[in-house]
Amino acid sequence: VSNIVLKRGLTSDLSLWNWFAAVMGGLVDRRNLTITLLDQAEKPVLVWRLRNAWPSKWIGPTLNANSCEVAIETLEITHEGLELVSAA
Repeated sequence: VSNIVLKRGLTSDLSLWNWFAAVMGGLVDRRNLTITLLDQAEKPVLVWRLRNAWPSKWIGPTLNANSCEVAIETLEITHEGLELVSAA
């Protein structure tokens, strides 16, 4: 199973960054994660569970003063198992 790639606009929430920085600093911090896909009404559509996951790559935004684009960060997560646990 391939790595999971998450993309989001930059926010003031540093939880993913702190986890990535700790792992890149040598801390072994594998976690069981749940990823929930929401519809436009923010109701769950699909839920995946990742086993023993850790962040393996982070890509920061490309900043361009001449552009009005949203700054996007990308986090790649390596894991030891992926399971679809529910669907709408």
